[in-house]
Amino acid sequence: FNIGGCVRRLASLLESRRHAGSGLQSLLRRKLGHLCIVVAATQVCPLNEVVAGSEEAPLLPGNDGGSPSHSSRQPKHMFNTLTSLVPEGTSEEIAYQLLVIYSGYYVKLLAMNQLPHTMASIHTDDAHVPCLCQYIETSILKLSTCEP
Repeated sequence: FNIGGCVRRLASLLESRRHAGSGLQSLLRRKLGHLCIVVAATQVCPLNEVVAGSEEAPLLPGNDGGSPSHSSRQPKHMFNTLTSLVPEGTSEEIAYQLLVIYSGYYVKLLAMNQLPHTMASIHTDDAHVPCLCQYIETSILKLSTCEP
């Protein structure tokens, strides 16, 4: 399956929305703003063992006289970062990001035979299954019906 046709079609649709003055970015925020990815990360805090005002304290972490286990004794702090799934950029970049974000879900629905039916598909051989760009247009962005 080549998504080149889907990228061009979705980019063209998004570009026409942008030129029509219908607020493409606000549309994307309204439809996709609730979607985020939570990324968990750890960070070593080297300042926990440094005594304030100590001239003997190392200036750089791990530079404490050759003690390799010093940095492993430092406490690690967990924190979460939220990354928004609202794509930004040119219409083609947004189209590509939308295709990447929703392709996994599309394949899952396709395998489970749960995709919405269509009268005619644009980029797939099965006439009753929407292609990926049709699915995003109708089910995610809710811009039109599932027609070519």
